[in-house]
Amino acid sequence: MIAGVIILVWRSPWRQGLGYLGLLAPLCLHALTEFPFYISLVHWVLFVGLLYLLDRRLGDSRCIPCSATLLPGVFGWLLPLLVIPFMLTTLQAAYLVTRYEKGGGKEPYLLTEVINPVGWAERFTYDSMLLRLKSGEVTGNHEDLRAYYLWAQKFVLHRPRMAVYYNMVLALQHLGDERQAKRLLAYSRWLFMDDPMFDRLLRSGAQPVFDQLKLEHWQLPCGAKFPFSRMECEVTQLGLMFVRDEFNLNEKDSWMRRENL
Repeated sequence: MIAGVIILVWRSPWRQGLGYLGLLAPLCLHALTEFPFYISLVHWVLFVGLLYLLDRRLGDSRCIPCSATLLPGVFGWLLPLLVIPFMLTTLQAAYLVTRYEKGGGKEPYLLTEVINPVGWAERFTYDSMLLRLKSGEVTGNHEDLRAYYLWAQKFVLHRPRMAVYYNMVLALQHLGDERQAKRLLAYSRWLFMDDPMFDRLLRSGAQPVFDQLKLEHWQLPCGAKFPFSRMECEVTQLGLMFVRDEFNLNEKDSWMRRENL
């Protein structure tokens, strides 16, 4: 698509080409740094509309005759029949998950009403596992606590979030594995530069489960706000050895990349 736009601009009169390029460039540059099309329908419609005008006015159009009529007709009916229910159930999942999160997790039945969690799989899974951790914390169900811990081990390989490490330590404490909990706590404090959040786990008594989705304005020691500009840290050789030894992970799986603030 980018190559096609460049070719059209190159072949067009320079005034028109520069005009369309000036309209499209800000949206393209914005898409490289943030998610304008993900959070704004207006941006997406405007971008597609500009592409259409560019192709309509500066591109070449040709009509290709097609003798086959059955296949296009089948796809013309089949695609809407598949796409429309998927999109509607995705909207339903978005509504229920958002309502559950805004309600502070006090209405767990909302998650059971989700029909199609595929479009919101990450947040749905996160909320479900967090709910399972809370249930295990209250009831003492070791199966729920162990299930959260095993899920979190895989989650932090790609998204090393502070709240998830906190909850992993909490799960180990409730499981009675104090040795492993202390070692993971020490590693978490090292990974997140002795963040004061982990001081709560050093105190006696049960601590509440931390929900990452409510930590958007958690102030870090360096002044950044969690979790959007926070680290996805490259583990040093010492930390890498710790992860492999303690969690039985291989070197490839335990590697994390750094994103500087």
